[in-house]
Amino acid sequence: MIYDYTSDGVVMEVKFPYTVKRQDIPKIFERDSVKPLYFEYNPDGIVYVICSNKVKEKVMGKFVEKGAEVKIIQRD
Repeated sequence: MIYDYTSDGVVMEVKFPYTVKRQDIPKIFERDSVKPLYFEYNPDGIVYVICSNKVKEKVMGKFVEKGAEVKIIQRD
């Protein structure tokens, strides 16, 4: 399903530290005009995120600020 959203985007695999709760992840972008298009949560604690190519650096930066490891796994 995640690849249905990637017509002009990047898919990131994001691993957050255990201190970041799943329900808090979308809140990272609450006050920001730049937001990912889609989040998909894996039971193993990995979050797949899609964002446009234009904002990928800013989105990645926000995750890294929270201590996450970010890996781009697909790019259009």
